[in-house]
Amino acid sequence: MSLYDVVKDVTDMGIGTFAGGIPVNMNADSGASLSPETQTMFYKEGALAAVDVAIAFAAEDDAALADAGEHGVNVVEPGESLTTQFSDFADTESKRLLDLAEQRGFENAEALQTTYKDLLTKWEGIVDELNGGREAITAKIYETAVPK
Repeated sequence: MSLYDVVKDVTDMGIGTFAGGIPVNMNADSGASLSPETQTMFYKEGALAAVDVAIAFAAEDDAALADAGEHGVNVVEPGESLTTQFSDFADTESKRLLDLAEQRGFENAEALQTTYKDLLTKWEGIVDELNGGREAITAKIYETAVPK
């Protein structure tokens, strides 16, 4: 089944993505029990896996947009009304998450959310600066993530 069969218009507007998952992880105690060499392997391969997943998803998006016209799908720029509504939704969702965190007893939720958003923006800039290069991005993640 294909969405091409039912979708006739697509708005070319980035709405973000789930950015919290990683393809390789483990419990801290298990990780600490590994040899330093094995820990290094997990850091390097984990960074590579994260980059490969992101690149694969971006390639699928690009291919779908490139093929849209062949399937009778119109790709249009978003209007101001849509971008405003999305911005309002994002603000409301951020506030909802802060309220939920407060209800669940998280401390410093607003500071954590701000740090997360700042880091996401920082890494979007790094990826752009590195022109989406697989090896360069992987090396930067590894350099940043490995405990000193």
